[in-house]
Amino acid sequence: MPLSPGTKLGQYEIVERIGEGGMGVVYRARDTKLARDVAIKLLHAKVANDTQRLSRFKREAQVLAALNHPHIASIYGLEEVEGVPFLVLELVEGEDLSERLLRVLGEGSNALYVTTGHIVYSYQNSLRAIGFNPVALEPRGNAVSILDDVGGMAVSNDGTLVFMSPLARATKLVSGSEQGRPSPFTEDPYRYIRPRFSPDGRTVAVGIFTYDVERSTRIRVAGPGAYSSEWTPDGNKIAFYWNAGGSADLFWKSADGTGAAESLLTRELHPETSRDIWMLPLEGDRSPTPFLVTAANERMARFSPDGRFVAFVSDDSGRDEVYILPFPAPGPKVSISPGGGTAPMWSRDGRRLFYQLAPQTLAVDIRYGPTLSASAPTVLFEGFYKNASDRDFVQYDVGPEDVGFVMVQADDTLGSRRIHVVLNWFEELKRLAPAN
Repeated sequence: MPLSPGTKLGQYEIVERIGEGGMGVVYRARDTKLARDVAIKLLHAKVANDTQRLSRFKREAQVLAALNHPHIASIYGLEEVEGVPFLVLELVEGEDLSERLLRVLGEGSNALYVTTGHIVYSYQNSLRAIGFNPVALEPRGNAVSILDDVGGMAVSNDGTLVFMSPLARATKLVSGSEQGRPSPFTEDPYRYIRPRFSPDGRTVAVGIFTYDVERSTRIRVAGPGAYSSEWTPDGNKIAFYWNAGGSADLFWKSADGTGAAESLLTRELHPETSRDIWMLPLEGDRSPTPFLVTAANERMARFSPDGRFVAFVSDDSGRDEVYILPFPAPGPKVSISPGGGTAPMWSRDGRRLFYQLAPQTLAVDIRYGPTLSASAPTVLFEGFYKNASDRDFVQYDVGPEDVGFVMVQADDTLGSRRIHVVLNWFEELKRLAPAN
């Protein structure tokens, strides 16, 4: 029975619900006699009516009562109200376990610790796992991608995995003009993200595929776990992040899908300056060098078509703003988005810079001279595209004039919700990601 704040269980008054598990629900409560806050674990009705599971609950109470350790919450009592038993425990303040696990990992969401000695979690529509030491609260080894196309997921204590396919978030590509009239770019149902035009404007890279605009055909370039494609200036190769080795490293490969993917670098998050902008030469000594490293977060960097300037996003002002800096020589930083903004993209001739401030797409005219300057922004259109909601990647691109913008539009009519159940999944997990 769910309890609302103010409900009395004997001398205990419910304050708020703080967690739930397979056995029951945990509440913060106030001990009105001793004037202290406690944690109350209340059994689910189906558990309370199950003789075997009720016995297990009482054994848990007895074990806790026999323990005395600074890392184990003390038990104050085993009580019963209207036939429903509950534990009264020491309330230990702290962060949610899932939040703690994610802070240790530095990525992902929906983290769970499972009895095989792993943390399993969601990352970029994939299910990942990493060995974990629950005593030291430290990961062991590297994260491994286990499954792709995973939305929400849950794991039972006996090793049953249940996950939802993210097809419910299916999208389509649309082309848009500055008049704001979207038209279908392709009718193929897929979860399109971060489309990128080839230099000649005839092909769009999206995820692990390239899409031929004229012929409406697709070529698979990379394997599952690849995302955020970018073309080389000559159009011969595509660079992309890939989770194949357990971390989001940068690779590149021939744009026609032939040959093996070659590793370019390993992406790292600086422990003090967080997100920074570095440059990686495509020829000669391909050693990365820093371009902009500050205490703020810089990201979404885009070269101008002539390679003389870099547009990027920084939260140096306390919110996301779009700026331009000259490259490679130092020079003044030009502010582009007076009201905040993100996701910058250059026009093909470099005379305009586009950016987003949800739900709008805006543009500024770029004026070149002794120093670069920009006009006040104007709104082009709003509302029909998928916002660039993540903090690192731009969800649209600017093509040739006869094509205009290509953007991602959500469409709930594409795909359907699918729930998958995998029995005895722990054996597969241990095989793919040895915990030791």
